[in-house]
Amino acid sequence: MRDFVCRTCYRLQVTSSDTSARSFVLGAFAILAGGLWCAGGVAPDYFPGTWKANPVKTKLSPGTSDLRKSELMIVDDMGLDQYRVTRTTSDGKSSTVGLWFDGRERFSAPDTGVVGVKVSSYHFRNTIKGPKGTLVSDWLVSPDGKVLTNKRKGTGTETGRVIDEQLVYDRQPDR
Repeated sequence: MRDFVCRTCYRLQVTSSDTSARSFVLGAFAILAGGLWCAGGVAPDYFPGTWKANPVKTKLSPGTSDLRKSELMIVDDMGLDQYRVTRTTSDGKSSTVGLWFDGRERFSAPDTGVVGVKVSSYHFRNTIKGPKGTLVSDWLVSPDGKVLTNKRKGTGTETGRVIDEQLVYDRQPDR
């Protein structure tokens, strides 16, 4: 008889003629470990997709263009908590920005720093600090994945105006 110690530190007594027990134990641990890794290793990402502004639910701060209520936003997953966001408004103008939610500070201008954090697979947060103020922008996806809400609160980093608004978007069918 010889001792066998598995990775979870349980000591099993296995005889040389009883290798089927050892094979069973090792196989069971391999399946369990593989299942846990697959299930918990990578959470689904609910942020990417095509989102259309919901003008009825959107509440803008004074000074924000009403065109924001008509925008179509496409969020592409670029990997490693990085996203490309393309917004197109009803007047046909579009803009594209990159968003990172990896906790590192990046600069959108020499004096404007942005730190993005992925709070969960449903919640992303950008904190933007500029010469005239700080703005916190929370992106929240509903549990069913059908509604994206962007809550923006603080002071405009370039304008200094007070911002307290909520932009609501409805998910559109995949393009």
